[in-house]
Amino acid sequence: HDEIQINTLREDKIEVQTDSPNVPDGEKNIVYKAIGLLKKFFDIKEGVSVFIKKKIPSGGGLGGGSSNAGVVINYLTEHWHLDINNKEVKSLISFLGADVPFFVQNKPLSLCRGIGDITEPVEISLNLWFVVVNPLICINTKQMYGKIKLTYEPKQATIVVDKIIKNSFENITKNLFNRFEEFVVPIYPVIKEIKSQLIKLGCESSLMSGSGSTVFGLVRNKEAGENIVHAFKNIHPDWFCCLSRSMILTN
Repeated sequence: HDEIQINTLREDKIEVQTDSPNVPDGEKNIVYKAIGLLKKFFDIKEGVSVFIKKKIPSGGGLGGGSSNAGVVINYLTEHWHLDINNKEVKSLISFLGADVPFFVQNKPLSLCRGIGDITEPVEISLNLWFVVVNPLICINTKQMYGKIKLTYEPKQATIVVDKIIKNSFENITKNLFNRFEEFVVPIYPVIKEIKSQLIKLGCESSLMSGSGSTVFGLVRNKEAGENIVHAFKNIHPDWFCCLSRSMILTN
């Protein structure tokens, strides 16, 4: 996860900085836009300064920027005592990015529809561990969306959600899919290579995250995941690779 420091200012201004050369500071940062949206809509005169310490790979399909915007929105909503459930505000938030509404609702898992702005929280208790790999390449999400073509063979995400709700690890691994892979893999074959390596090293299944370039593999427990991370880092020491877990983990 990224680390965010938020300070309020007496002067009516917005400051957003990061420690990453790959993420824009100032007005081009999604967090800056989120703060500006709240200040303008609710006529807030107090200023805000934000510093973001990046740990999530940028451009990796992990929602790093969107999650940062969601966290800052939720913090300022509480600090300024704002009505975040205002329909107009919700509509404006969705224009920041399709993933932002998910992070604003602050739930571990949701079924998302529309462009991602219609969220339905799903209550589960299944613990999941993931090996997360990023080959340090940035894939343009907008460009990939432009390559999508509607087909007459739709796949329903509700199938995967149903298996998660029923706590069926085996059936989750059998039903995972990401339609983006059809368009990304031919352009970035390294995605397919990573998926194959993760399976060979012991992951139960593997999938590209979002529009890439991050790939994750599901493992049964922490110990198995740690062994795979160690082995993968020996193969690709310069790539990003870590073990991650679901937010609902109870033990």
